[in-house]
Amino acid sequence: MRTTDTRNEAALTEQGAFFKAKRTERLDAMTLIQAAEQISRLSPRQPISNSGISHWESGRRRVDDRFVVMMALAYGNIDPEELEQLGRGKAAEWLRRELAERTAEQAHVADAHVDIDAIIARLQRQLSEINALPRTSPEAKRRMAEALLRHHESVADMTDAQLGLDTAS
Repeated sequence: MRTTDTRNEAALTEQGAFFKAKRTERLDAMTLIQAAEQISRLSPRQPISNSGISHWESGRRRVDDRFVVMMALAYGNIDPEELEQLGRGKAAEWLRRELAERTAEQAHVADAHVDIDAIIARLQRQLSEINALPRTSPEAKRRMAEALLRHHESVADMTDAQLGLDTAS
């Protein structure tokens, strides 16, 4: 007869249920496929399948702390204290370290100086140059100005999409 450690099984089921709840309670409620894709992007050398996540969420599979951290990062709504409460102290420590590194990187990026006024002045200068073109009809100037503005809008939309922002606003 097989002996089981019911405490470990209960903890495994509790942890899986916690992560499933975190995945589905997001505003964009990640599917298993989306979760697997996101985790695999974070850890391309050790990709995970949606069935692997499903097995863990249902308590049928154990996962290491590295994977717990990848899930926390992919879901984005899990803090280290919650991992501590689940009995995943090492994963909580790793997540704290990773979040601190990411915060430092973001602060560095935020320190980068961007001269918005210079960007606006450049666009205005380009529009003025279009309007000052000799031997160009007003209709052609209008089309050129619209093309320039569409190009800038297109770049902004592409950046929004890469950042996961709503491009409609």
